[in-house]
Amino acid sequence: MGIRSRLPDVTIPDVDLAKFVLDKIDQYEESVALVDSQSGAKYTFGDVRDHVRRIGSALTRLGFKKGDVFCVYSPNVPEFALILLGVLAVGGTVTTANPQYTKDELSKQMKITPVKYMVTVPESSQKALQAAAENDIKSVFVFGHAPGCKPFHDLLRDDGHAFPHDVIISPQDVALLPFSSGTTGLPKAVMLTHHNIVGNLMQMREFLYAGRPGVDGFLGFLPFFHLFGLAIILIGALKFRLKVVCMKKFDFEEFLACIETHKIRYLFVVPPIAILLAKHPLVDRYDLSSLETIMSAAAPLGKDIEQKVEARLKTCSVTQGYGLTETSPACSLPPLDRKARRSGSSGILVANTECKVVDPQTGKELGPNQDGELWFRGSHIFKGYLNNPEATAAAIDSDRWFHSGDIGHYDDDQYIYVIDRIKEFIKYKGFQVAPAELEGLLVTHSAVADTAVVGRPDEDAGELPMAFIVLKPGHTATETEIMDFLAAKVAPFKRLRGGVEIVQEIPKTASGKILRRVLREKLRQRAQGSMKSKL
Repeated sequence: MGIRSRLPDVTIPDVDLAKFVLDKIDQYEESVALVDSQSGAKYTFGDVRDHVRRIGSALTRLGFKKGDVFCVYSPNVPEFALILLGVLAVGGTVTTANPQYTKDELSKQMKITPVKYMVTVPESSQKALQAAAENDIKSVFVFGHAPGCKPFHDLLRDDGHAFPHDVIISPQDVALLPFSSGTTGLPKAVMLTHHNIVGNLMQMREFLYAGRPGVDGFLGFLPFFHLFGLAIILIGALKFRLKVVCMKKFDFEEFLACIETHKIRYLFVVPPIAILLAKHPLVDRYDLSSLETIMSAAAPLGKDIEQKVEARLKTCSVTQGYGLTETSPACSLPPLDRKARRSGSSGILVANTECKVVDPQTGKELGPNQDGELWFRGSHIFKGYLNNPEATAAAIDSDRWFHSGDIGHYDDDQYIYVIDRIKEFIKYKGFQVAPAELEGLLVTHSAVADTAVVGRPDEDAGELPMAFIVLKPGHTATETEIMDFLAAKVAPFKRLRGGVEIVQEIPKTASGKILRRVLREKLRQRAQGSMKSKL
């Protein structure tokens, strides 16, 4: 039952990820592969090839071998790609960590993954060294210089002669160990094999990588420690010979300048960036006419915002894709043909992929245009969560269907629509309210810069939809005005009965996902405080 991608199956090479990326790279050895957006430092594809060999040789001399884990605890710098491919080329596994993590957060992650070596940046070096000491990590390298760390450039000075050409890497070996909360619970290490990533790159090829090799490029501002930035932007671009402009830290004006300077044609964003493109006055100061397509992912993007960005920029279409860390990451993507795209949709299934929609309460399979939990099956579904068989069994059933934890549907033409996460839904008097839907409407208010909607606990109703609102500079709006604005656009059960609160910022992950749990915890603490005061 369910549906299978309407696209022809693609052939997935039986090869490891590093060989897949580096295959025939000599044809573009003089073309620029990686650029630092601030310093302008560059690496050609020839540099990438040579440095991978040197890094692999240097790591081998240090005793690093097949199956060992290397942690990259760094923002987006060009060298991120070099160490990534160098580790993979000798059969190692790469895990990534958010460079904003505290020492304790980093150490907690390291206790899940058996890391042997780590690389970081000077700003994070002390946290890295402390976490390394707590987890028996042999050495910490640094991009640059920092006390107690080994310079990354020492690896690049190796002669390459110790590179282990005879190492046998199976496509089923684990290549990447990114972290995800999965459908429930605390962060877990997601085991992605070489076959998973190679396969998904082939599945995405006709959707995303139709640019001019050696000429076009992607803007790498989405974090590489997150699979969206790592696989789609960094690894995908290198494989298909597209330049990656690496932004170490997101700055909206620098972001706009990079689009103008590097003539970016295909831009990957997350919903908060799409909202900035729709509303921020800085946009008018830059020439963004090179843009042809903007693809948003990581969270649902409201149809109204899609249309507002298109109306403002005029030259490009705005669309959405869908995937998860556990799916390597893409499940559905927008067709290259602009006429075939549908506003509000996350596109069509990538090749070799099946999907079905299941009622999360009854387990009954649903048909077209019926919302339920999205399940997927295909070669890009992850191997499992590292050392966590219970979580793996909860996510992947005996028939290899991955239960995504997302609510959505497919239409009669197999276009996928994603509504929200199951665990994010607000339960109001038996009705289910999707926060992302309300957020997409609220940001169309002329005074609203950003928003997050959560359920406020209520004894009678269960939960009441409540909005946290960030106002645009120089704008004002009352709680009543915002509540009335939304009430005119939604059914009565979706109204903001829990109220509106004006805040300075919305808490988010580095990949742009709203941290609703932080806001819910804030409401819970307030409720507890209120009860204590009454006592």
